[in-house]
Amino acid sequence: MRTGMHKSQRERGAAALEFALVLPVFLILIFGLVDFGRMLNDQIQVTNAAREAVRMEALALPGSAQARVNASTPLGAAATIASSTPCSSSSQPTDSASATVTYNFSFITPVGSIMGLVLPASHGVVQLSSTASMRCGG
Repeated sequence: MRTGMHKSQRERGAAALEFALVLPVFLILIFGLVDFGRMLNDQIQVTNAAREAVRMEALALPGSAQARVNASTPLGAAATIASSTPCSSSSQPTDSASATVTYNFSFITPVGSIMGLVLPASHGVVQLSSTASMRCGG
């Protein structure tokens, strides 16, 4: 044991080392919570956009379903209709319309970079999608 170092100085060094080991894990946890909350909110927005799009298709309302998606969600034009099956004037009440809306979610914290290392194809972007269906005529 060193003679020039007091017990309190050794304890301070140990506390600094413990803090240095715990801090990265704590920051990744906090960043993950932030991005998970954002992703969950955007998934809810995509689901609502799919419902609005299929409502336009099922009721054959004037205007485009994509314009309704853009107007109904804060995601705007970034949420796009990937596929849709609209109702026509000859559709039966037992037929149904469907719409799939997709959105590319980007991380704002370093969690996206870490995900890019684990999943190289993702590049910190996750595609969110939702499909909705509704009977024709309402």
